[in-house]
Amino acid sequence: MCRLILFFLMLNATKVFAQAKGEAWFYAMDNNNKVVYLTELQDVTVADKHNNPDAWRNGFAELMGWQSRVPSSYIISFNWMSKHHAKWYESEKQSRNSKIENFKQRGYALKWISMPIPKNPERQATKVSAQ
Repeated sequence: MCRLILFFLMLNATKVFAQAKGEAWFYAMDNNNKVVYLTELQDVTVADKHNNPDAWRNGFAELMGWQSRVPSSYIISFNWMSKHHAKWYESEKQSRNSKIENFKQRGYALKWISMPIPKNPERQATKVSAQ
């Protein structure tokens, strides 16, 4: 009986502890005020069930105090990096730098923020990681 309970716990542990991990960066374009809020590249670990656009949007809105703001007034982007694949990683870093330069050229002010913490809604864990 104990073995059966232990087996059941081990089987479900992956669902409970499923996480997305890796290096990532985040940006949000505030089209009303011509500001881009962005983060540095950093290691991120987030419960897989919260690794979705709506959860990231909710976390950003809470960080900025924008819960009552219309979501269509800003655009968010959360980006995983492929740091274990040197060629892809360099390409992604160049792409990130190009985006930042493009924001500047389009007249957006850059403001550096801390990484938002994703908040509900939850979804089923997919066991997918950036790595």
